[in-house]
Amino acid sequence: INPNNLDKKYFISALKAYKNGTRNNYIMQIISKGYSDKEIEWQNKIAYMSQNSYIANHSLTETLFLKPKITEDENNEAIKYLKKFNLNHLVDFLGKTNLSLRSTLSGGEKQRLSFIRCIVLDPKVLFLDEPTSSLDEYNEILLINELISIKKNKIIFFSTHKEYLKKYFDQIHEL
Repeated sequence: INPNNLDKKYFISALKAYKNGTRNNYIMQIISKGYSDKEIEWQNKIAYMSQNSYIANHSLTETLFLKPKITEDENNEAIKYLKKFNLNHLVDFLGKTNLSLRSTLSGGEKQRLSFIRCIVLDPKVLFLDEPTSSLDEYNEILLINELISIKKNKIIFFSTHKEYLKKYFDQIHEL
């Protein structure tokens, strides 16, 4: 919970720098306590979701999985989450390669797709920067409930200005 953006801005910038390959020892120490760099491929274990979800000019499959072809299990997982997050109308676009949805999606749809990407990539650490910012209350609760269901095996950092979301978190740090 952060009443202003200043502290959050520096924290998220440090995280993005690490995700982009710039080593930030302080963040690394927080995340990797008990592990060495050789034991964990950090770039593949961390996912970051911005409050302004960017959808690249790629197919839906590439948007979700960051690769052009997926297995049948991955396809089934994508269908499950698209339906779960009220994006049923996008299911038929899976596997279509020469189709970009970027210009046709609403802000809330882009936000939900970005969240689904974070889930299907199955990172160990999730950094979510105001992931509910473009969502209506119904979809906001869907997202929170999904986080609750997956939190057992993950470290989740969730930044928000919404005080009423406090009740869903195990630990709260106000910046």
